[in-house]
Amino acid sequence: MRSVLVCLLIFCLNSPGVTFAQQTSSAQPSGATLLTQSAAALSSSTTVSDITLTGNAQWIAGSDDESGTVSLKAMAAGESRMDLSLSGG
Repeated sequence: MRSVLVCLLIFCLNSPGVTFAQQTSSAQPSGATLLTQSAAALSSSTTVSDITLTGNAQWIAGSDDESGTVSLKAMAAGESRMDLSLSGG
Protein backbone atom coordinates (compact mmCIF):
# COMPACT_ATOMS: atom_id res chain seq x y z
CA MET A 1 0.00 0.00 0.00
CA ARG A 2 2.90 2.35 0.72
CA SER A 3 4.14 1.97 -2.85
CA VAL A 4 0.75 3.15 -4.17
CA LEU A 5 0.85 6.17 -1.87
CA VAL A 6 4.44 6.97 -2.86
CA CYS A 7 3.51 6.74 -6.56
CA LEU A 8 0.53 9.04 -6.03
CA LEU A 9 2.74 11.44 -4.09
CA ILE A 10 5.31 11.54 -6.88
CA PHE A 11 2.52 12.09 -9.43
CA CYS A 12 1.15 14.87 -7.26
CA LEU A 13 4.50 16.61 -6.89
CA ASN A 14 5.04 16.56 -10.64
CA SER A 15 1.57 17.90 -11.48
CA PRO A 16 1.16 21.68 -11.66
CA GLY A 17 -1.92 23.20 -10.08
CA VAL A 18 -2.66 20.36 -7.66
CA THR A 19 -4.59 21.52 -4.58
CA PHE A 20 -4.91 19.79 -1.23
CA ALA A 21 -8.15 19.65 0.77
CA GLN A 22 -6.41 20.27 4.11
CA GLN A 23 -4.57 23.35 2.86
CA THR A 24 -5.65 26.51 4.66
CA SER A 25 -3.10 29.00 3.35
CA SER A 26 -3.49 30.69 -0.02
CA ALA A 27 0.19 30.00 -0.82
CA GLN A 28 0.97 26.57 -2.25
CA PRO A 29 3.71 24.67 -0.40
CA SER A 30 6.82 23.84 -2.38
CA GLY A 31 7.44 20.33 -3.70
CA ALA A 32 10.36 19.92 -1.29
CA THR A 33 8.14 20.82 1.66
CA LEU A 34 5.46 18.33 0.60
CA LEU A 35 8.05 15.61 0.04
CA THR A 36 9.57 16.20 3.49
CA GLN A 37 6.15 16.11 5.17
CA SER A 38 5.11 12.99 3.27
CA ALA A 39 8.36 11.15 4.01
CA ALA A 40 7.97 12.01 7.71
CA ALA A 41 4.40 10.71 7.70
CA LEU A 42 5.35 7.45 5.96
CA SER A 43 8.37 6.78 8.18
CA SER A 44 6.61 7.45 11.49
CA SER A 45 3.72 5.71 13.15
CA THR A 46 1.27 8.02 11.37
CA THR A 47 -1.35 5.97 9.52
CA VAL A 48 -2.55 7.17 6.14
CA SER A 49 -5.98 5.69 5.52
CA ASP A 50 -7.28 7.33 2.34
CA ILE A 51 -6.01 9.93 -0.09
CA THR A 52 -7.76 12.10 -2.68
CA LEU A 53 -5.94 14.13 -5.31
CA THR A 54 -7.71 16.60 -7.61
CA GLY A 55 -6.49 18.58 -10.59
CA ASN A 56 -6.91 19.42 -14.25
CA ALA A 57 -6.74 16.76 -16.95
CA GLN A 58 -6.34 16.64 -20.71
CA TRP A 59 -7.35 13.58 -22.73
CA ILE A 60 -5.98 13.19 -26.26
CA ALA A 61 -6.93 10.16 -28.36
CA GLY A 62 -6.32 10.67 -32.07
CA SER A 63 -8.19 13.80 -33.09
CA ASP A 64 -10.24 13.81 -29.86
CA ASP A 65 -8.78 16.49 -27.53
CA GLU A 66 -10.76 17.13 -24.33
CA SER A 67 -9.97 18.84 -21.05
CA GLY A 68 -11.58 18.93 -17.62
CA THR A 69 -11.01 17.86 -14.05
CA VAL A 70 -9.67 14.66 -12.51
CA SER A 71 -10.05 13.14 -9.05
CA LEU A 72 -7.75 10.30 -8.00
CA LYS A 73 -8.68 8.32 -4.88
CA ALA A 74 -6.82 5.53 -3.07
CA MET A 75 -8.24 3.76 -0.04
CA ALA A 76 -6.33 1.89 2.66
CA ALA A 77 -8.07 -1.37 1.79
CA GLY A 78 -6.42 -1.31 -1.66
CA GLU A 79 -9.21 0.12 -3.77
CA SER A 80 -8.51 3.00 -6.13
CA ARG A 81 -10.61 5.17 -8.41
CA MET A 82 -10.07 7.84 -11.05
CA ASP A 83 -12.94 10.15 -12.02
CA LEU A 84 -12.62 12.28 -15.16
CA SER A 85 -15.06 15.07 -15.99
CA LEU A 86 -14.20 16.08 -19.55
CA SER A 87 -15.57 18.75 -21.89
CA GLY A 88 -16.97 16.16 -24.31
CA GLY A 89 -18.89 14.33 -21.60
